[in-house]
Amino acid sequence: MRIYQTICLICLLGLSLGFASCSSVLAEDNSDTRSEITLRYHPEEPMIEAGLEMMTTPEGPKVTYRSVTVPGSYNRVIPGEPVLPMMTTRILIPFGHDIQDIKVVARDKKYLGKIFIEPGQAAVPINCTGRCGENYTSDLELTPLNETVYASADPYPEDVYSVANVLEKCGYKILYINLYPVRYIPKTRETYYFGTFDITVTTAPAEKLDLGLFRGSPQDREVVDKIVDNPEAAATYPSDVTPMGHSLLLDGEYDYVIITSQYLKDSPGPYNFQALADHKILRDVNTTIVIVEDIYEAYKYEGIDNPEMIRLFIRDAYLNNNITYVLLGGDGDGASVGGETMDSIVPTRLLWACGCEEDPPVRNRAGIASDLYYACLDGTYDYNGNGIYGELGDDVDLLAEVYVGRAPVDSYDELSNFVRKTILYESTSETEPYLRSVLMVGEYLGYTTPEDALYWGGDCKDKVKAKFHPDNFFVRTLYDHNYTGDGCDIDDDNWPKSALIERINDNTHTINHMGNPNFCEKVGYVMKMGYNDADALTNDKPFFGYSQASYAGAFDNRNDNYIYLPHDCVLEHFVTAPCGAFGFIGNSRSGWWSADIDTSPSQRYDMEFWDAIFAENATPHIGRANQASKEVNVGSIGEYRVVNRMNYYVMRYCYYAINLLGDPETPYIIPPASCRWANVEEAKPFNGFIEFDEFEKFDEFEKFDEFLTS
Repeated sequence: MRIYQTICLICLLGLSLGFASCSSVLAEDNSDTRSEITLRYHPEEPMIEAGLEMMTTPEGPKVTYRSVTVPGSYNRVIPGEPVLPMMTTRILIPFGHDIQDIKVVARDKKYLGKIFIEPGQAAVPINCTGRCGENYTSDLELTPLNETVYASADPYPEDVYSVANVLEKCGYKILYINLYPVRYIPKTRETYYFGTFDITVTTAPAEKLDLGLFRGSPQDREVVDKIVDNPEAAATYPSDVTPMGHSLLLDGEYDYVIITSQYLKDSPGPYNFQALADHKILRDVNTTIVIVEDIYEAYKYEGIDNPEMIRLFIRDAYLNNNITYVLLGGDGDGASVGGETMDSIVPTRLLWACGCEEDPPVRNRAGIASDLYYACLDGTYDYNGNGIYGELGDDVDLLAEVYVGRAPVDSYDELSNFVRKTILYESTSETEPYLRSVLMVGEYLGYTTPEDALYWGGDCKDKVKAKFHPDNFFVRTLYDHNYTGDGCDIDDDNWPKSALIERINDNTHTINHMGNPNFCEKVGYVMKMGYNDADALTNDKPFFGYSQASYAGAFDNRNDNYIYLPHDCVLEHFVTAPCGAFGFIGNSRSGWWSADIDTSPSQRYDMEFWDAIFAENATPHIGRANQASKEVNVGSIGEYRVVNRMNYYVMRYCYYAINLLGDPETPYIIPPASCRWANVEEAKPFNGFIEFDEFEKFDEFEKFDEFLTS
């Protein structure tokens, strides 16, 4: 998509102001200045392909619908209604201004023909579906077309644009507008395409100038410049704002703060939080440790509860001490119910479950355990003051000022394991052979009725797999739909956990997973492994994991029946056990998928995470990439899905539920590109796992074993 832009600042008193295309100037007397921002967007030509195949009615014939996409855009999905492309613009508003008017004009209309565009598919929780027994939930059903909508002669969508949101990131105000480049007449199936969109945004000085969370940091401006369509507007923001240099608990500037308890801070070495801080400092990441006991004492008159006091401290340290990364150094157990759970060390905030849970979002009962609350620092998350955080009317901040991860530890041993693995990974040379090893893990997801089409997690992972360049990585797969074991493991379409454990213990850099949780105990299982299996791993090089499974990352230990369990979630075990993972991204509540893989909510976040990791000139810190995968989807957050007559704000649900159990500053190490392995020893770890036909570098070898012995 090409963008042309002009920002004009017009003085109402006739003062002559200098301005130019793609630049902006802010008058010294801001009170008499209005701004007009004009941008022109040129969407790429639509692609029309075969789409879903389904029955028009239960008794009717099968129909193959068409899929219409625009490169660089997402699809707007409302179940039963035509799926059409949607592009999200990100327009930076001049400093100290409010939006007065928005005009969008669609031009260069072209006729694409008569197309029977596929209906949107409802998203459902990634639960246990299909052939596995009566305890599993019902199978996924394809969503039929909405007959009222498809019989309408009115243009769809009604307008060529919608205002998605106005949000602030680090004090920079950003307007999100969704553009709809394809116009559809459902009744006649006539389809049109707009080749040009002209947007004009008029702004005027705000009645009251409030710096908010703007701190004038060059690093903040660099981040904002990369995400907005008109970075020239950043010149209107002052550059002479400097931090005060101290908050209530810190003096000086820091990049990174560890928030933990006095008990865990006093943990003996060699691997404790002080060791992690020292390691970060050696990497030029200025780090400090603050204990929750001091936070509660310092902010007891400002915060209504412990999570709010912690957030107030982070906000204070962000503004005055320049922090960028926050490690929540302690478990967030929802209740102490025996077993391995204890009282919460760094409590989480439960956010509104977006209408996706059966009972109402009662305070302190239903809700999504989310550390997003500590990353996005504008507002209170409870604008209406009803004690239910993150509701649609709560003016929720979705853009992060700091990047947050959690070390879900509550003992000296868990802390030692977490810190040791983090330091070990961050100290790994980029030429270490195991860094090339990536494993895609996919399970059977279910089937639809009455078509009985099978759905496989491996199909989702193949999309992610394409993100890993073969010159840098060697990608193996472990998919139910093509698994054929040997010995005791012979079981088509159902790989055993022993197959995955073997691959982990042989050392793998990255595991990306799509599959169902265990129907009996969602919190304690992922990838067919229980938390005891995670504890028993023997790999000596820790891996990084990403899973779309439901409840695997429920670090408050609450299951889908709102019961707090006497053990930690399985992803906690992966990162706090002696071996296993140094970091894992997963869902604290349900993951969500649909029959259309490309529009499946959890899949979109997964794909965008890896786009952020591999982005050109990116610094692939896993905490930054996790947040970036969310912020690129802000235009879809208000999108709703209708399932069982309920409104499911599933994109917002996923935005809340995806958390990082790991160090947010840890960089994901990308090994250098290489045509082939340097020697036989470097290649041996991959023997038996490589899919030869996918890598051109092996075309000259009939068999991989011949290469190993050559």
